Amino acid sequence: MVLRSHIHDQLAIPLQTIFSQPLSAHYPDPADLDGGRLLQSRGTSFEVQRFPLAEFIPAEPGFILFISDVTERLTEIGRATRQGLITAAGALAVGELLLPYLVRVLIGRLRWFTQTLPLLAQGEHRAARERLAVQQKAASFRDEIDLLYDTALTLSHQLEEASQALSAKNQELAEERDLMQGVLDAAQVLVVTQNRHGIIQMANKFAAQITGFATVKLQGRRFVDLIADVEAHQEVLSKLDDLYARGQRRADHEHDLVGRDGTRHPVMWVHTRLRGEHTDDAAVVSVGLDVSERVQAESRMRWLANHDTLTGLCNRHRFLEDLTRTYDEVARTRVTGALLLFDLDHFKEINDTSGHAAGDALLRMIGEELNFRARKSDVVARLGGDEFAVLLPNTDASGAETFAHQFNKRLAEAPFVYANKSYRIGASIGIALLPHHGSGVEEIMANADHAMYEAKRAGRGRTRVFVDYPPRSENVSKQSL
Repeated sequence: MVLRSHIHDQLAIPLQTIFSQPLSAHYPDPADLDGGRLLQSRGTSFEVQRFPLAEFIPAEPGFILFISDVTERLTEIGRATRQGLITAAGALAVGELLLPYLVRVLIGRLRWFTQTLPLLAQGEHRAARERLAVQQKAASFRDEIDLLYDTALTLSHQLEEASQALSAKNQELAEERDLMQGVLDAAQVLVVTQNRHGIIQMANKFAAQITGFATVKLQGRRFVDLIADVEAHQEVLSKLDDLYARGQRRADHEHDLVGRDGTRHPVMWVHTRLRGEHTDDAAVVSVGLDVSERVQAESRMRWLANHDTLTGLCNRHRFLEDLTRTYDEVARTRVTGALLLFDLDHFKEINDTSGHAAGDALLRMIGEELNFRARKSDVVARLGGDEFAVLLPNTDASGAETFAHQFNKRLAEAPFVYANKSYRIGASIGIALLPHHGSGVEEIMANADHAMYEAKRAGRGRTRVFVDYPPRSENVSKQSL
């Protein structure tokens, strides 16, 4: 260690013993030695470092030089550096040799892994686990790829459970779908779905059966095209549009449905919104009930209310309505009409000897004969028992008598035969003219009945037009005649 204040004149001679040249030749400015400098001299390495005296002795202007022999240390550092380079080169050489092998092994395992993953997508979970188990290593040699294998195994179990749950749910949904389809196909109602533009999207078997179109043929057709009455199409479209425009939940109507072969079926429809509020895919389910039987029953009830079940002719109620309407018309127009009342001769004898079945057969035969001889404008009725009536509009007394005589002539020419027995039959017929023979329907009926009994009194099989006959004897009755 050397303590001096100026390198140029005070350090040059003493340091000659260490350095081959003055230190000032290398570092003219002493400040250059701050932080340490390495110098070579006579095969020896020195580290020179300057520290100002002010750091140790305040206000002292000089400095301290520390000169250390670092030759041996540098030699050791060089030797260590060379050894490290040799070691690094050896490691690099070994790495160059092992890297292809390691890469090939790792890539092989990854390739095995990527070939296994598609099995999970295909639902082959057990096969995927078996393949992954082959590649698994002992716990002490596990790496990140083994973590991938573990994750894949866990994923395979989860996917298998999810797949089983999904399969069970699909099975449940399939059963519900089959049940609903079975209900739709078994139900004796028409079920169709349509979009908001009225195009049929689905139809059940009963709809196909009623319309005569296959279900696939119904799809894509306009719903209103099934309505027989073309004039009702706009009404139906308006009701369907109300389901969307006005937010109604249901609409109903009853119209005839026309089938492929032109047959008509009265159907009561109920339309209900399915889904969507204002979207084009909003759909309507339309359920139609074939009310043909109801309509037929109603028609039958109306028919029974106005007709005789045995002969099919009008009954007394309906006949009196027609008689009243005709009487009002002839009273207004002064056109003559005729009322004929028929009472069968020997009916009680036939009914008593051959039974009620014979009597019913005779009544049906009389009804058919009267109906055959009547015009379309005429009204033929069975009033009850063996009494029949015929209303002949636009007919005078001569025409009425001709009708009566021809009818009795036909009965005389064709005896009634039942159970190998033959009966000669005829009818006592009374005629009253409208409006001449009464001021109302009741009086016309009474006067025609009076004329009929006068015909029966005259010998049966006879015809009489009403005149002012004297009152009938009380002992003269229909039963005795």
